[in-house]
Amino acid sequence: MQLSDGILLRRFCENCDQAAFRTLVDRHLPLVYSTALRILRSADLAQDVSQQTFVRLVRKAGGIRRESGLVPWLHLTARALAIDSLRSERRRQAREMKSVSLMTAPTSPSPDWEALAP
Repeated sequence: MQLSDGILLRRFCENCDQAAFRTLVDRHLPLVYSTALRILRSADLAQDVSQQTFVRLVRKAGGIRRESGLVPWLHLTARALAIDSLRSERRRQAREMKSVSLMTAPTSPSPDWEALAP
């Protein structure tokens, strides 16, 4: 018999049951990963977001409604983290493009010291 998410979450919260948490991760990792991958379109970034989602679950497990709240919470958390990651990635790319354009911009010619001499 498969235990419900609510029971597994309660076991994890009350007893720090690592096996219960592992079962939750195994059960819901495909949902979290696919949510992140759909937004990010990068397997590496989606893996990072999936890991961040479950780390956040460890921290906030006590505040999640036991029976019906875990799947929506995981989906919304993965979505929010993926959007944050996407924004961060775009800002990083914009900074890199700006740096590259500054590095490749033509430099002003050095002044003609002979003409400036008295």
